[in-house]
This record gives sequence, C-alpha cells and structure tokens, in this order.
Amino acid sequence: MNNFYATKKRLTSLCLLAIGLISFNANSQCTAVATLNEDFSTYTAASAFPQSCWGFVTDPAISSTTPLAYISEDTAVTPANKAVTLYAHMYAAGRSFYLISPALSTINGNYHLKFDAKLMSQLGNGSTLQVGTVDSQTSVTNFTAAGSTFTPTTTNQTFTSIAVPATTGHQYVAIKFTPGANFSSVVIDNIVWEQAPCPIYTTLNETFDALTAIPNCWTKNGNVVFSNNAAVLYSGGAPTTGGVIYLVSPELSTIDGNHLLEYVLTTAAPNNNADLEIGTLSDNTDFTTFSAITTPTPNGGTYTTATIPAKAGHKYIAFKFTYTNIHQGVRIDNVEWKTALSTPKFDTSKVTVYPNPTSGNFNVDSELNIAQIEVFNVTGQKVLTTANKEINLQNAANGLYFVTVTTNEGTQGTYKLIKK
Repeated sequence: MNNFYATKKRLTSLCLLAIGLISFNANSQCTAVATLNEDFSTYTAASAFPQSCWGFVTDPAISSTTPLAYISEDTAVTPANKAVTLYAHMYAAGRSFYLISPALSTINGNYHLKFDAKLMSQLGNGSTLQVGTVDSQTSVTNFTAAGSTFTPTTTNQTFTSIAVPATTGHQYVAIKFTPGANFSSVVIDNIVWEQAPCPIYTTLNETFDALTAIPNCWTKNGNVVFSNNAAVLYSGGAPTTGGVIYLVSPELSTIDGNHLLEYVLTTAAPNNNADLEIGTLSDNTDFTTFSAITTPTPNGGTYTTATIPAKAGHKYIAFKFTYTNIHQGVRIDNVEWKTALSTPKFDTSKVTVYPNPTSGNFNVDSELNIAQIEVFNVTGQKVLTTANKEINLQNAANGLYFVTVTTNEGTQGTYKLIKK
C-alpha cells in the first residue's frame, strides 16, 4: 500500500511537471501580434494568471501560495465583467507587480495603449500604475517607463492615448502596479494596443534621418525605400514597362495659399529627377485626386516651390514619380512645409559656376536675382567683389578659391573653384 501511494505521488508530480512544461512551451510558441483588444471575457473566473501569452512578474521575486494575479469577475453587473486582478497580499513593502502583454511587433513609437483600472477597495489607497516596456516576460530588469504614473481609485477610470516610444529590443508592454500598502489590489481590464491616430499638422520638417520604414502618418503607394537619411522612390529591378510611385505627407490644415514646400532632391545616375511631380491630394488613398503643381529641374539641390494654392478639399502634399524602366528612382530629403513668409533658403541647384577648374576666366550662371559675387582664397582673404557674372581671375595665383553668391533676398551659397 505504501508503495502504491509512493508511486501515485511520483505520478502526480510527473503530471504537474508535464503540465508546467506544456504551459512553458505554449508561452514559448506565442507569436508577436500587431494589436491587442483584450477584455478577458473568455477567461475562466478565479483562474490563475498569467495565461494565453500574457505574463506576470513580481520585483523583487516572491514565492506565494496565495495567487497574486488572477481572473476576477464582477457579478454585480450584467453581463458579469471579467478582468485581471493584481494582489499585493502581505508583500507590498518595496515590491512592484507587473502585468506583461503578449509579444508585440509594433512597439515603434506609432502605437499607444489604453486600459481601464480601479482599486478593489480603499486598502489600495496610495497605489500607483506606470506603463512601460520590457524585453522579457520573465524579467523586468530593463523596464523602461513611458509617460507619468497614474493613481487609480475605487472608481473605474479609463486611461487613454498613452504614448509608448520605441525602445531597441523591447517587444512587451508592461503595466507596473506599486501597491500603497499590504492587501492592495487593482483590477485591470479592456486593454487596447492600437495605432495612434494621426494629428493634423500645420507645418512639417521631415529629415528622414535614421529611418528604415515610412515615418508615422506618411503614406505611400509603390516602392519607397528609407535609407541613408532619405526617402527613395525606386522602380526596382524586376522587369517593368513603367508605373507611378507616390509619397504622401501627413494631413495638413494649411494648404491655404499661404504656404510653400521646400525639399532636397539628390542627383543620381540615371538622373530621373525630371520625372518627379509635386502636387496635392484630397484623399491619401485615392491617387486619382492628385493635382499637379510643379516639376523640378533635373539638377539636384534644394528646391523651394512658389506658394502652393488652396484647392477645395485638398489636405495632403504628394511626390509623384513616374518611371519607365527598371532601376529608376529619385531621392528626396529634408521636406519642409512652411509659411511663405519664412526666410527662404538658398537654392544651390539654380546656380552653376563654370568652367571649373578654370585657367582664369569663369562664369556664374543663375536664374536667381544675384546682388553680388565675392571670391575668397583659402586663407579667407577677399580677392574681389563684383556684380558681373563673367569674372576674371587671370592675375590671381593658382589654387583653391571660394565663390560666394548673394541674392537680392539676402540668401547666400558658396561654391569651390579651382584655378590652375
């Protein structure tokens, strides 16, 4: 009989171990999701937590026979409402409790969190909640807080639009519960992780720096690659007979006839810059609403449009690139949407200094209104000042010079010139 009970005890232990292993393997097989909308309605009341790819951690760790996280049910409402309860029991001193989401593929700065929370009773007064991110479901060593703390009460509150920035290596959102005293408990429900709504902008200043994906609230149609601190509208290498690529700004409230667009266009080989159009859209998903405004010259440089006119219903600026073959593209950077009263920048693409190198005589060719041209040597000494576009450096020594062009608007650009 004793052998029978001993054998039964060993089998029970093995079964519990097997259950534990199954649970661990199930969690290890959880795949990352893009969004969450969890109300815990399908969970069993009074069941232990975590489950279904969620996580729970105490810090410092504690071994407790009393459940510190479980599914609670409020039967005072119809239908009964289920939620997760975090319970401090007698372990509140110097300890925090973390409810950890399933793995998320979208902790990229473009998503936000919202959830409901309330204290189970006034025993929890003084407790706080803090949203953050972690890189593990079993350790909160690298917990990174997002925003400020919340103070829950015994009345249900909805905490909305909690911005969560991207943190390298972090793929879990955590809600940190710091109890005010022993026996504090908080009920958490209706956890939503979703893309943050895009604001409506009055100005833009997008540099595309360090981006590998499209920036938040911009849209595209076709192949747009973000690399080397710029956006590249690229036809690709597959056989093609042609097509159109769009890169579209966030929504703007100021396409009102008082604003203009400035951007940098880089010259590449082959040079397809002349196949780029600038225009506006009324719908950033309906490209039949595109209304062309201007086409840049083939040269690379900084372009500033004339004031872009108002057009009824139009609220997006769009770059439209039409390609005819493989490996064609345009490279766009430093996109700025600003009031036409802003101080203009010098458009380097509209000035050409030639021949360069020169044996003595050179020309400054430009469609800008040039006020004066100054030439400096490498020591910074001014060699000459003139308003003429044909310049004679015959009597100057051979070497490197700097040609500074000043427009009537006060903008300046400087160009290197070699005399030999």
